[in-house]
Amino acid sequence: GMRINYGHDMFKLDLFYAMVQERVATSDPDVDLGGLVLGTSKLGPSFTPELQVYYLNNGSTGPTGKQLTTLSFRASGSPLKGLAYDAEAAIQMGTVRNLAGEAKDRFATAYRVHVEYGVEHEVKPKFHIDIYAASGDGNPTDDRDVNFDPMFPDTYYHLDPMGILRLSNLVLASLRAELQPVSYMSIQLGFHSAFLASTRGGIPGIGPQYPVDEYSSRSIGNELHLSTTYTRGKALELRAGYALFMPGDAAKEAVTPPNTTEFTTSPAHWAYVQSHVKF
Repeated sequence: GMRINYGHDMFKLDLFYAMVQERVATSDPDVDLGGLVLGTSKLGPSFTPELQVYYLNNGSTGPTGKQLTTLSFRASGSPLKGLAYDAEAAIQMGTVRNLAGEAKDRFATAYRVHVEYGVEHEVKPKFHIDIYAASGDGNPTDDRDVNFDPMFPDTYYHLDPMGILRLSNLVLASLRAELQPVSYMSIQLGFHSAFLASTRGGIPGIGPQYPVDEYSSRSIGNELHLSTTYTRGKALELRAGYALFMPGDAAKEAVTPPNTTEFTTSPAHWAYVQSHVKF
């Protein structure tokens, strides 16, 4: 792979290209991945725009074939003391293939907004609001595909601490409160609520035990979590915590036998340890 970085008084430009050898058999094709990131910080601290263009071609003509171009506009800033935001809107175009190997045109969208407010105090309290929405394919039998497929999921890392959701056919909102008693450790309490973008699309990250053509509810469920995070410089982050997932009617319906009117799925309890390495 290769990367070119160019800095100017008015803007910053990043170009990259990589050929990834991600294959099961030696006959599988290589994956082409390229991108462009163009941004500027000359418009003031309250508005920093960035344009991103990504291209992915895995070279496959089988069921996993993808040839995608993703355009994303991102903006961030701090308009008031203690208040910061970042927002992103993306569209994705290209061609994907279904399980039969048939090509389908893709046009998908995704949006994200994150707002945080910090209070001056020795434990540095912060409050976060996150909203994410990604389109989902409500009619998988036609010749169009509207499932959004993020190329860099780490962009949305803070939205899904349990990692049980893939970012497609999803509306996800969360509220979080954070304390930092010492510089290298923080404590966080969060609440997440997940919904289907389309009741005819699949549930992100959950394989239905029983086939469901259309869900009677958009509610996937709610998650409450308490975690502590340890950071070592800018490269390493370790997180440990406990989470309680309370399934909504759509998640319950996915694991309930047909012709059953009463859902019996119970809440799920999680204890987890995660590591996040940045390089």
